[in-house]
Amino acid sequence: MYDGLDDSETFRQALLKKGYREGRDLLFLVDEGGRHNEQSWASRVHVALAWFFGRKKP
Repeated sequence: MYDGLDDSETFRQALLKKGYREGRDLLFLVDEGGRHNEQSWASRVHVALAWFFGRKKP
């Protein structure tokens, strides 16, 4: 079954080569056993939302 992980990793490596930095410009999450469907996305969307919209500093 195709899960897209190899293609995603290739894209991640290309972004890093272009100067993106993990934790600053790039979030890459591997969800072992995760699938490419709404149920799996719902189980991990909180990670991306927290990264995009984290707490604002006073």
